[in-house]
Amino acid sequence: MPADTRRSSAPFIGRWGLLSLVVLLVAGLTYFAIGAGSPVVYQSSDGQWMDCDCPGLKSSGHRGVVFSFERYKVACDVAGVELWRITPRAGLINPRTWFDEYADSRWQVPLSRGVEFPGEARRWPVRGRDDDHCFFRPLSEPELEIVRKRAELYFVKHSRSAESD
Repeated sequence: MPADTRRSSAPFIGRWGLLSLVVLLVAGLTYFAIGAGSPVVYQSSDGQWMDCDCPGLKSSGHRGVVFSFERYKVACDVAGVELWRITPRAGLINPRTWFDEYADSRWQVPLSRGVEFPGEARRWPVRGRDDDHCFFRPLSEPELEIVRKRAELYFVKHSRSAESD
């Protein structure tokens, strides 16, 4: 009887299984890397406050950034400061921005180069390092209500301006 010269299908399935695994792994990493959108960093016009809307990370989103900014204005008793976006819109070179929705409110905040202080890196107040920063002052309930109202007013104002464009 002649020897069986047929190839076993096991190596064939093994190669396709490995290829399928690699494709799924690459697709998953790609989605994680670019599907969440790009982070957007904001700064107050006086340079004393910063925050980030960082999709894919533990972030409170753009609403949280606006609330934090309004909290900064109340806690630090500053008036006349503006919210600036210091992250420019990236071009097609950066795949993280391929799925950004530039019509979203987070991209409608005015762009600025930001405030830089000579010899200091840009940074935002961090609990533990900057506990004496006025941002960490506990707010009373009436102060928190002012913050909530200002944040909601911000979104009402900016949703109307976006609709009129």
